[in-house]
Amino acid sequence: MANKDIVLNGKKGDDQGNKKRKILFTIIALLAIIIVIILLIRCCDRTPNEPVQTETGPTVTETIAPTTEMTTPPETEMTTAPVTEVTTTTTTTAATTTTTPMSTEDTTATTKATTKATTKATTKATTKATTKATTKATTKATTITTKATTKATTTTTKATTKATTTTTKATTKATTTTTKATTKATTTTTKATTKATTPAAAFTYTVKAEQGMAPAGRIFVFVTVTPDGDYTVTYDGVQMQKQGGKYFMMVKSVDGYTNNDYRTHVSVKKN
Repeated sequence: MANKDIVLNGKKGDDQGNKKRKILFTIIALLAIIIVIILLIRCCDRTPNEPVQTETGPTVTETIAPTTEMTTPPETEMTTAPVTEVTTTTTTTAATTTTTPMSTEDTTATTKATTKATTKATTKATTKATTKATTKATTKATTITTKATTKATTTTTKATTKATTTTTKATTKATTTTTKATTKATTTTTKATTKATTPAAAFTYTVKAEQGMAPAGRIFVFVTVTPDGDYTVTYDGVQMQKQGGKYFMMVKSVDGYTNNDYRTHVSVKKN
């Protein structure tokens, strides 16, 4: 799009330059015709044997270089080409008196020289302005393209870095989870193995039921554990009291129950 705008703007500038050059050449041609007519009138008016007095007044030569304008299309950031200043060169020639009339050849040579100099100056100024504007626009377009490319590359790099970081985090998390699971399984296996290989401390216990001072329908159950130590003794899940190295509890008496029958209700565990 930027290249298309540059071509359109350049064509527009060339059209404007051509129009201005045509106007300039028309003005110069009219001036030359006027000068020739004046000289012819002076030559026709002089009398024989009368010296010809030719007065050359100040001659003004104007060189108008075309103005090259570059438009700035929206959002393309095209630069406006510099406007070439109009330079007016004034050449003043002192009035002289001569007896020889200016010939048509001299007038033609002067006109040709003036036209050639004007054309050369105009062409040079136009070429310089066009070259400068084109170079500046091309440089700016290249800079914009470079910035866009750099931005795209940076965005791609950031996206790649982010994806790599996410993958690394996911891998690390998965590895950590696997390690924790493995450690937990190993610990559980180790505990189970240790528990299985460690023999339980050997102990024995005896159960004896006595009526004693228990009321009717109740009976005391005494449990003696050997060797003495820290044990948890329960009767039907209820912890028994310890006194004097024995565990006891008053429970409901059952007719026909022996010590072994009461023993089935007792549980002993070493702490």
